[in-house]
Amino acid sequence: MAHSIYRWDYSGNLVKGIFYELEIPLHLAFEHPADARAPGTIVNEHPADDWYGPLVYGEVLFRSHRKRCCPVNASHETNSQLSLTNPSDNDRLRYNHDMDLYGRSDISKFVCDTNGMTVVVSHAFKKEISRSGLSGFSVVPLPTPEEVNQSGVRCPELFFFTYLRADCFRSIQIMPPSPNLCPFCGWGPVVCPACQLVQWNCPQCKNCIVVPESKHGGANDERFTTQGAPPNGPVIDGDKWDGSDVLAGLNQAIVTGRFVRFALQCDAAPFVAKPCLVDVSRCSHKQIVRLEAAAGPH
Repeated sequence: MAHSIYRWDYSGNLVKGIFYELEIPLHLAFEHPADARAPGTIVNEHPADDWYGPLVYGEVLFRSHRKRCCPVNASHETNSQLSLTNPSDNDRLRYNHDMDLYGRSDISKFVCDTNGMTVVVSHAFKKEISRSGLSGFSVVPLPTPEEVNQSGVRCPELFFFTYLRADCFRSIQIMPPSPNLCPFCGWGPVVCPACQLVQWNCPQCKNCIVVPESKHGGANDERFTTQGAPPNGPVIDGDKWDGSDVLAGLNQAIVTGRFVRFALQCDAAPFVAKPCLVDVSRCSHKQIVRLEAAAGPH
């Protein structure tokens, strides 16, 4: 059996119904609603006759990177891109956007821009969520479009919905092989013992030595594998959660059930909320009570 270098940890007492992966599609009605109807999934969509919804086109431009260097091997550098979801970044990212609102004067409560990276909210939603008591986010004014504006008003009031990356997500485990050497030529280490940088391609023999599990050839394939994206979604360690209702996940926001209840009550749409896992095995009684208070609709 191939050695998996990247592995996701699903140990502990895992429960659902407290946190959800929030997906905001580009259209107000879903092309394949059945795909979003998995057990526990919550869907709120606009009427079918409003299928083409107001959209915002946007493009995030990463201006710079922070580089972390390995204390053992100076050639090992890991890049950390600046992100709109991290207001603490000193160098603000540029965000180019055009309005594509099909002649309307406003957007629905919230929409995802067309590159899928940023949530844009209306002035009405900003007022509602500011009074909601929810936490873990900020609402930042969106600059007036400089080039193309197809909406019905000159300067529509739109806002970024930004949120902080939380420290309560369970990280992927990096498991060095034994021996920690290229299976083809013996070069090593494949996984740096200091910074855990993984060499996917051997610098000596030039062979690819780490592949996704789906691309592995079986018993006669000497390459190592990686699980890639978490197969059962992200895991949140409940004892590390700070109480925020909006967390930055791998590809989209993770929100509490309390946020989902609010979104349903104010008819924010469209969205799909897919339940994700939280480990409560190390939580105190006080932390369990706090998690239960954040649970979703039943």
